[in-house]
Amino acid sequence: MARLRLSTILVGLYGAFALGAFVPRTDLASDDAAIVPPRMLSFPVRHEQHDETVERRRVRRADDTDAQIFNYSSVAYMIELDLGTPGQTVKVIMDTGSSELWVNPDCRTASSLPQQSECFSSDYYDPDKSSTVVISNRGKTLRYGLGDATIRYVTDDVALPNSDVSLHSLRFGVATETNQMSHGILGLSFGNGLNLDYDNFVDALVDQGVIDTRLFGVALGAKEEAADSGLITFGGLDTKKFSGKLHTERILGPQNGEDLYRFWVTLTGIGLTDDSGNSKTYMDKNLAVFFDTGATLSYLPADVVKGLAQDLNAEYRSDYDLYLVPCGQKGSVDFTFNNVTIHVSLDEFIWELRDGTCALGAMAENDNSYLLGASFLRSTYAVFDLESPAIHFAQYANCGSNLQEVPAGTDAAARFEGECSKSDIVGSGTESKGNSSGGDGEDSAAGRNMIYRRGMWLSVGLVAAEQALAWLV
Repeated sequence: MARLRLSTILVGLYGAFALGAFVPRTDLASDDAAIVPPRMLSFPVRHEQHDETVERRRVRRADDTDAQIFNYSSVAYMIELDLGTPGQTVKVIMDTGSSELWVNPDCRTASSLPQQSECFSSDYYDPDKSSTVVISNRGKTLRYGLGDATIRYVTDDVALPNSDVSLHSLRFGVATETNQMSHGILGLSFGNGLNLDYDNFVDALVDQGVIDTRLFGVALGAKEEAADSGLITFGGLDTKKFSGKLHTERILGPQNGEDLYRFWVTLTGIGLTDDSGNSKTYMDKNLAVFFDTGATLSYLPADVVKGLAQDLNAEYRSDYDLYLVPCGQKGSVDFTFNNVTIHVSLDEFIWELRDGTCALGAMAENDNSYLLGASFLRSTYAVFDLESPAIHFAQYANCGSNLQEVPAGTDAAARFEGECSKSDIVGSGTESKGNSSGGDGEDSAAGRNMIYRRGMWLSVGLVAAEQALAWLV
């Protein structure tokens, strides 16, 4: 099979934890080292490049137990966790498209030789070596678009390396059988009361007092920046990773007949701006999409991708399962959410595969499971707010780091303003049209089912899809 040079994104854990009250402290931040406020975790994101074998994309289906993890074998967000007592360090994929933590894939069944090699190089968790483990008789089969994992649940302590944070008696899965999976998964989507009947990782951070609110901010970093320029924060955000106000979009309820809750929001337009500033619109209607840090590409309506391909002189290649495009093009792909537009530079949206070969950062989706992956998110600073619930986001910029805790409360993240100027915007290809406050996202979702994190629910069987394959021994 053809070999592509894509990006593997690794998350190194260098969290910090302290005690104290919420106080914005803009005077304490610096470009060299950001002070981590109390009750907040901050992890740098490292971007690395590897040669990997291309893997055909995973198709999202309504009957998937969980969301897909990544589209190509070379792209993943990896973090390290210390499981058990004493701690056993394992690497897992951090994914906003799924909800559960599980470890120990069968490397022999990984879908490519590079994946097998990477899998075998990772450490495993041995429950028999932990003095704090409790092994359950409950298990489940998690099915993904490509691959699956059969797990048995355990509860054990989970520590974050290089910090003093430890979660006690966290439930997670230990794989007994996997197929075409090269890493375990750390799911960061909706947990207890929504997709699960127990606390997942984010739930536990709140319920055990590590952070105050179920919220995390993501800045992947642009290609032109240093390899470790990205940042992920739990319980807070970074006001030096965007300019102006954060735009708020309400998270929609389950889509396309599925029961799982994901980070669905309403996209209202997609267009293209060329290097002369001329703009063209491919779509100007409401479209449900979800933000997926685990996807390399963005999956859009077929007519939109066809239009982009024609205007960018792209050619579909079945051997790559990608649209190949001429490298070095200027301009931006523009994504509109009501009155705010995120401009994604073609330098970011076009992926360099290997010397002289580039690919469009989008593919056609035919089953209405539209998503915005890393090809979009690298130009976006996004705060995933599971409490409100909403996504607060803006054009990505980088003027240093100033970490701020987000207190509990609906849309509390939207009260923070970015400290960067428009000149600090990275990889947009053009200036931002501006940002708006958080109220308009609610109007855009009128008529759709909403998630309400606390209070009454208008849905039954919230975990039906998750529990359908549960088993007891």
